[in-house]
Amino acid sequence: IRIVCFAIYSFSFPIPPWGGKLLENDVDFPFVHNPWQLRLYYVLGLSYHLENTVSHLMRVPQNDFYEMLLHHSASVMLITFSYLSGFTHVGI
Repeated sequence: IRIVCFAIYSFSFPIPPWGGKLLENDVDFPFVHNPWQLRLYYVLGLSYHLENTVSHLMRVPQNDFYEMLLHHSASVMLITFSYLSGFTHVGI
């Protein structure tokens, strides 16, 4: 799923000038227009991590149960915060 989402994201519109032109990333920061492909990529990435969190809770606990629960929860929180606060140009 991750490869398909990245292919949709990368081949649908030109790649922004992030390599070397770092000052142009934050020109219209609070009002950055995100194409629908990027929003789809974020939603699919979030759904993947939410599904992993739920399936982790339903499995038989192993030695690293709490570490993996922390990892899955942190991933979901970071993706959600990144999307809601407008930091989508730095990505997943």
